[in-house]
Amino acid sequence: HVHFRELLVNDCPEIGTCDWRLTCNVGNGPRVVLIDNVEANTRESIQIDRTLTHEGRFPFEVNCTVEEHDGLRVFGVQVDSVWEHVGTVATPIRGNGDRSIRINANTAEGDVTIAIRAEELFVVTSPLAKPSAAPPAPSGCQVPAASGGPRMTSLK
Repeated sequence: HVHFRELLVNDCPEIGTCDWRLTCNVGNGPRVVLIDNVEANTRESIQIDRTLTHEGRFPFEVNCTVEEHDGLRVFGVQVDSVWEHVGTVATPIRGNGDRSIRINANTAEGDVTIAIRAEELFVVTSPLAKPSAAPPAPSGCQVPAASGGPRMTSLK
């Protein structure tokens, strides 16, 4: 699995803060929005703390797309809105450990680094063991089949 820890904004070229969206997938898994319309400025971080699971072993790819929101508000009303593409990166993951994914193909819209940790999940399997028979009841105890519960008999 891949744990997405944080997105560090290396550069937000907007006047004011930038609004970010991060979408990723692991291996052939579905694309998942990990951050949607979250504000951060240059040298600020956005905590992600999400994990995406990959069915299978290393190697696999992590694919991420970052977009920055541009919009015009007039008297608090959104009159124009568009998500600008910062970049898409496919990163090969060959083993366990921490990685940084830098996305900055369109530096006019931003530059970010995503911190991740990759860990292979191991599933331990063993052959099914045949269940053991219940131990015999101690002498003096009887459980009649139709009684619905235990009954003690006196020992002689």
